[in-house]
Amino acid sequence: MFSDVNTLIGAVASQVYNVLIGNREWMHRNGLAVSDEMDAAMTAQETTGQTAVLCAVDGLYYVIIHQRRTCSPSGQVQFFVVMHIFCW
Repeated sequence: MFSDVNTLIGAVASQVYNVLIGNREWMHRNGLAVSDEMDAAMTAQETTGQTAVLCAVDGLYYVIIHQRRTCSPSGQVQFFVVMHIFCW
């Protein structure tokens, strides 16, 4: 195992950063509020079958990362049914 990570990557940061990457709940648990606008953007991605996560550095949001995953036709139908059951 490497005793010094800086030797491994060949770089030294000029300061220490507090980086959080996670979903809405993870951000709430770590003291960051998720605005309605961010929630809507994440929901828009999630309803198309993408996984969305937030990235914050030193308490400031910088990006919403989303990853598309394949959803089977039966999975799309199940999603539609669940959304209509719980969104009345």
